Amino acid sequence: MEAAVGAEETILIEGPSKTDPERSTGRTRSNLPVHVQGRKKPGKMYRVKIVKAFRHSLEGEEIRGR
Repeated sequence: MEAAVGAEETILIEGPSKTDPERSTGRTRSNLPVHVQGRKKPGKMYRVKIVKAFRHSLEGEEIRGR
């Protein structure tokens, strides 16, 4: 997962995070789970930059203005 840090990915939002309702969870095209800040609309695609890797998931920041 560490290799993904710094990469830009398109994710499909699945819904709110199970542990924090102020975050959303989505998946990359390769099915890796990515957590992002904010309540995002399920079913919508977002561009994110991967900023942190965990054992079973990634953390991303939304890329705006592209």
